[in-house]
Amino acid sequence: MKLVDWDILIDILITYPVWFIGLIIVIYYTHKNIFMFIGQYFNIFQQKIFFKKLYWQKFAFNNASDANNQLVSRKFQVENMRMVANDILNITLTPINQMKLHPFVAGQYITLKFVDPLLKRHLRCYSLTNYDPNPKKYEIAVKWDKASQNDFSVSREIHTKLKIGSMVSLMDPQGDFILKPEHQGREIIFLSSGIGITPFYSMLQSVSPEHARKISVYHIARNAQSVPFGSDIFILSMQKGFNYIPYFTERINSETGESERQKPEIYKLLNLAKRKKDFIIYFCGSDAVMETLLPPLVEWGLPQENFVFEAFNPDSLRKIHKLFSKTKEVTENAKQFKVEFTRSKKSVIVSEKDEETILEIAKKNNVFIDSGCKTGNCGSCLVKLRGDNSYFVKPTFQAPEGFVLSCISNPKSHCEVEA
Repeated sequence: MKLVDWDILIDILITYPVWFIGLIIVIYYTHKNIFMFIGQYFNIFQQKIFFKKLYWQKFAFNNASDANNQLVSRKFQVENMRMVANDILNITLTPINQMKLHPFVAGQYITLKFVDPLLKRHLRCYSLTNYDPNPKKYEIAVKWDKASQNDFSVSREIHTKLKIGSMVSLMDPQGDFILKPEHQGREIIFLSSGIGITPFYSMLQSVSPEHARKISVYHIARNAQSVPFGSDIFILSMQKGFNYIPYFTERINSETGESERQKPEIYKLLNLAKRKKDFIIYFCGSDAVMETLLPPLVEWGLPQENFVFEAFNPDSLRKIHKLFSKTKEVTENAKQFKVEFTRSKKSVIVSEKDEETILEIAKKNNVFIDSGCKTGNCGSCLVKLRGDNSYFVKPTFQAPEGFVLSCISNPKSHCEVEA
């Protein structure tokens, strides 16, 4: 009697691996999302380990007040929530364990961190809407972006799932969209639209009545119901003496009785500007408002140094840059570069004329890079890069040597990105 039937054993050793490999191939092609999720999870995990090492090596032993300590997040609790306009929710956040809050300058923002069901991290920056030299709480306003088609929307999560007592993670205040000390005492116009009023609301709380009297607030909204903090700002204007001018783009047609949208009337802003001899414009608003109101002011002769901008995204930054740029756009004979993402093992050919940032190139090719403000302020999008690059705007975050801010960095040669 044979102890081992070698023919059967050979059949098993040959047949079963073939079936197993075939099964893996079938599962891969029918459930690619599972493999993508596993790959993305390890990529995110790897990047989190990388950033923790980067923090302890580069930042942790610096002065605790150093702005680069923004890579660390802390836990806060939702203390209060109230609607301040249509689809705009103001949230009060207090620290757990009575820990001392990092002071902030009016106009700065905090970065909130959320994790979706696929364990992907989402960072969103929100302007602080309160002001206190020794803060005991942070307040932010969040607009529900109902037009978002994403499976996971941070604004939807906040409006529908956040409640009093909920815990959130956030980074300390940062940002350079503040009332510049050199502008104190000068004639100033705050120009905003929609949710863009929030940093100005904090600034208006911080200024003295003496300086407030030289400020004019020109805010554009659809109607009175969509103005965040409308009544609060009006009362504040009575107390401090600044000029508050809300402008509504929605009008009721007298013949049909239906509401109609119209563009902001530039002549009203120009008339306001002409009454002031040497003035500064602070702008925070949508691209549509920027493209309507700012070019006439530039054509009128207002120099770039008289503008201070808060941009919502890289597209806004590019439009601002082009508004004042005297160089011609690259269209013909544009150079092409190869961008290699070393961790993801992907290579992409990009054109100079596309003006895409490294972050945009990565997202377009399903390469994960963390990001937050997307305007060069928060440092969340730091990546290690070998090759030439340039920033199309000046960043406020100082990247360590060998690293770049991928959200505002354009490749200028063949380069390797650790992502």
